[in-house]
Amino acid sequence: MTSNTTMDDLTGLHTRGILEELDSQFSAVAAVNIWSLMVIDIDHFKLVNDVFGHLQGDRVIQRVATILARNCRGADTLLRYGGDEFVIVMPFTEQLKAVNQAERILQGMEREIFSEGMEVGLSIGVAESKLTDTRLAQVFERADKALYEAKKGGRGRVSFYENVKTDSADNEISFEHFVGREQELSTVRGILNEAMVGKGQFVLISGEPGIGKSRLTQELEHFSTFKDCLFLKTRCDEPGAGRPYEQLTDPIARQLLALSGDDLKDLTHTLSEILPQTAELFPGLDMKLSRAPSLDEEGVVRFRIYAEIFSILKWITTRQSVVFMVDNLQWISANDFDLMAYLARASTDLPVLFLAAARAPLDDYPGIHKKIRILSNLVHFTSINLEKLDDEYTRHMIMFALRDPKIPREVLQILVKQSSGNPMYLR
Repeated sequence: MTSNTTMDDLTGLHTRGILEELDSQFSAVAAVNIWSLMVIDIDHFKLVNDVFGHLQGDRVIQRVATILARNCRGADTLLRYGGDEFVIVMPFTEQLKAVNQAERILQGMEREIFSEGMEVGLSIGVAESKLTDTRLAQVFERADKALYEAKKGGRGRVSFYENVKTDSADNEISFEHFVGREQELSTVRGILNEAMVGKGQFVLISGEPGIGKSRLTQELEHFSTFKDCLFLKTRCDEPGAGRPYEQLTDPIARQLLALSGDDLKDLTHTLSEILPQTAELFPGLDMKLSRAPSLDEEGVVRFRIYAEIFSILKWITTRQSVVFMVDNLQWISANDFDLMAYLARASTDLPVLFLAAARAPLDDYPGIHKKIRILSNLVHFTSINLEKLDDEYTRHMIMFALRDPKIPREVLQILVKQSSGNPMYLR
């Protein structure tokens, strides 16, 4: 990185002045990209100076700087923050990858032989950026807290930032960390960004039970909130219950009930009148009713209902982009799937993302599978199938769940084997 900031005389690294430049770069991309940051401290460095002298202390700092530089990537920025403390800033890097890098640094330290029998260790705190972060200093603060935890936990170790927990939750094991699905999340975020400019999309996320479909969609919901998108959710129960269309219309109806009086007036003016059958689906909507067609016009009634529901959805998109999430798609009723397919086809020029999660293999649900194949040829369609976590990511999930990167290898091997890479089985 080219910079006019001062370089450290002892190590040749950047000084903390480079953080101002990095902060500007971070602020420019913080809304859509994850950065990670390490704060690294030499353990018991005062003892090194006291026992071996300041000249040897300077040599230790230089050797540590060399080891850190050896384990940095081209995009990383390594700096001497001051005294025996270093910082590595890692653009476009999730915390998980940063922890891996930190572990490699510790392994490099273990292989290094220092003179006069010195044993030199490092403590490392790691944190990643959040969607709400606007300054790199916010990430630094969390990494610094993680460094404190590493020192408190025995030094010579890596600690990653966790939200502060109450005492009663100190020993809880949590599998809520987002591990191993970063690429899929990045893909869906990109699709949502594309949908928001008026190019309606349909994304199907499939996988066996417990594989992480809900966790992935939860992360997208957070991103949608950040992007000021309306996130409508519905969950399909096993077939046989409920009125036609209610699985799709209930989340829309709840949104309409929250409208102000002026917005309701605008919507009723836009729609003019609706069929009694449509009005039944939106009980809080006081609309003028049109004449119900006769029974022999059943097909006409169905498509009138579809069109009127689409008009409501279209009106909502004039206020906000919409993500319409359908969970357990394999159990959706035929009526609701046909309505969803109609809405998806009609929304190709609207800021709408239809997001569906379904159990795999879809061959087990032949009726829905056939309908999905047909729909995939009619809309902007993306299919994402979640595979089991590989051994590395399974070990990482265990590490995050136990909040300890130094779990015995034998324990990891047993848990990886027994869970077969499925987070639910691991839990």
